[in-house]
Amino acid sequence: MDINIGEDGYSYGNRAENFGINMKSSSSSSTGPISRINFGDVSTSSTTGNRYLSFSVGRTSNELMYLTDANSGRVGIGTVSPTNKLVVKGANAQPSALGIEDTNATLRVDGSTSHALDFGTYTNAPFGSYISSQNKTSATGLPLVLNPVGGNVGIATASPGTTLDVNGAITNRETVLSVSGNAVAIPPNVSQVRITGAATANVSISAPVAPNAGQRLIVYNNTTGGFGTTLDGVTVPNGNVLEYVFSNSYWRSTDGGTAGAVPQNIGDVKPSFSNSDHNGWVKLDGRPLGNLTITQRGAANSIGFSSYLPNASNSYLVQNNTALGSISSNNNRTISRGQLPDFQLSGATSSVAPSIRYDIIYNNGKPSDNVQSRTFLAGKIGTGWREENNRNTNVLAQDQHNHTFTTNSVNGGVAQQSINIQPQSLSVNMFVYLGK
Repeated sequence: MDINIGEDGYSYGNRAENFGINMKSSSSSSTGPISRINFGDVSTSSTTGNRYLSFSVGRTSNELMYLTDANSGRVGIGTVSPTNKLVVKGANAQPSALGIEDTNATLRVDGSTSHALDFGTYTNAPFGSYISSQNKTSATGLPLVLNPVGGNVGIATASPGTTLDVNGAITNRETVLSVSGNAVAIPPNVSQVRITGAATANVSISAPVAPNAGQRLIVYNNTTGGFGTTLDGVTVPNGNVLEYVFSNSYWRSTDGGTAGAVPQNIGDVKPSFSNSDHNGWVKLDGRPLGNLTITQRGAANSIGFSSYLPNASNSYLVQNNTALGSISSNNNRTISRGQLPDFQLSGATSSVAPSIRYDIIYNNGKPSDNVQSRTFLAGKIGTGWREENNRNTNVLAQDQHNHTFTTNSVNGGVAQQSINIQPQSLSVNMFVYLGK
């Protein structure tokens, strides 16, 4: 091995001349690797210029470390032209998988056991840089902790006011889960799920226990069939989104209700002062099913509506074993003769001869003078004188007979009319829940 102290007559990197300690594997300056500790000027033709100290291996333009006094001193690793106080130059590469010790990172802060902190730059879109807490011996992920003993962390802000202060939008990446057997399991470490697939009944959701209280979970019920999805007793209506917070050992809905404010299942009916469809509630106005969404048409078919919605106008809700949604009877009634009260109007006269005996005469029932033998209307001759209490002996007697009575119509003889039995009511609109 040759060791040369002084100027070697060769230029390396950005230096015209090299001074220092040069170690070569042979007497030839062109063969074998060379280890060098170099110092001097970047130019020998001027009395001014940056001074340097470098450590290098081999006849290449790259030093292992390069120190210069430019701009109050800079250190370069893998570069002879550091632009900052410390520049470590490497190659762009994607992050390595867990369980690998020799990674693609440019810079590593290594621990004494199996974990390290890697820094690197991406070679593929979207490019940029990364910081990775690397497990060198296992595929198990390791945490990356910022300000573990206190202090706030800011993103896009120079003055974070809380433990984590993000100046901008925060995105929870969505995980899509498909229903199987009207059930779905949410995996650990997700914050938003969209539940899809065909449901034939209410869907049961299972979710892992959160590692810490306060973890949030957003659930979007995007299933077909119109049924709800239930997590820890709280139902997300079909087509709706609900946020849960893990607290006191359970996932609890942020709206405080037990079923997404109100449990809503396909076929539920409610009255409302609203005049139009809203949040999956469809007005019962008799419209064709073709005017509904695909989801609503399927839901309507599932509860027995084939072509049209029922029309709830001027109708009351009853359970009378007729087809669901059918309109039966009406608000008027006509009373038939058989429905009238059972009573009779009758009357009778005596069938025996009356005890009244009478005749009709002139002069107020007595002769005009005191003579006898006057003829009266009954054709009889009266006897006696016109005196007080004088009686005629020959008078007419009333024969045995009957009487007939005729009554008028009870309703005055007018045409019979129906009776309106509709009670006083409050006008509202009726809606059925068919989802969105």
